[in-house]
Amino acid sequence: MADDGFSVARLRSGIRENDLPFHIKHELLNLYPVLLNKYTREYFTSEDKSFRITLDRDMMYYRINHCGKFVSPVRRHGDVVLEIKYDPEHEPAVNGITRMFPFRVTKSSKYVMGIGSILYLP
Repeated sequence: MADDGFSVARLRSGIRENDLPFHIKHELLNLYPVLLNKYTREYFTSEDKSFRITLDRDMMYYRINHCGKFVSPVRRHGDVVLEIKYDPEHEPAVNGITRMFPFRVTKSSKYVMGIGSILYLP
């Protein structure tokens, strides 16, 4: 079991007990989780509340095997994901904000990073 009491059995139980429509429950219960990602997140908001920033670090990825057991975690030291969230009308201002960052701006996915990390486990 991973940290914080998470387990596949608990996840499936939560799906069963949820008020989701039957067809969605059915679809979810036919899927099998393969990855648990865990990270520390900090939240920031611009003074005018137009932009929200999340900063994710201390990434940890757990591969989940076919029996629902967690395999040794993979820690990604030094990886940081900074995400800017905003309403579409603020799109023109984003380039001005990101030009001030001392790093290259790219699209990223913690899920894709995690899958890439766990695929290299024995």
